[in-house]
Amino acid sequence: MKKLLTLEILNKYAEKADPGSLLYAPLDADLSYLETHCYELSIEGDEEAAKAFALKTLSDPYSQEVNWSKSPALSDYKFYLDIGMKANTLDLEKEYLLKYQRKLPNPGFTLTGCRIFRRIYIIGNDEVSSDLFVKDLVNPVIHTWEVQHA
Repeated sequence: MKKLLTLEILNKYAEKADPGSLLYAPLDADLSYLETHCYELSIEGDEEAAKAFALKTLSDPYSQEVNWSKSPALSDYKFYLDIGMKANTLDLEKEYLLKYQRKLPNPGFTLTGCRIFRRIYIIGNDEVSSDLFVKDLVNPVIHTWEVQHA
């Protein structure tokens, strides 16, 4: 039976930064941002073995925290933007992750698919359009994206 594991990896030591640094033009708003990395792993087999594999290969226990929920890891955001690669574009991280798992002797599960994306949380009370971030951060030729407002 196929299962979908979702994990979001947060840097324990990351500090909120100026979201204007992500954009082509300065941003006149009192906002900040944090970025995380998200993985959706399609698996068949032992879920606990797949989780152990994900923890070992995708995260560092000393400097990162893992959120295993489909819900966002943070709650104090204005909106977040998920940006990933389209299915038919070259995604080396995805390809090497799949290849690595297939070469493991008896891992207890099969990794049948993987979706990797970065999540950018915009934090603060000032008003800003998410369209501004989509315009500057997303290349519609190669990226998929989704905006989720709080």
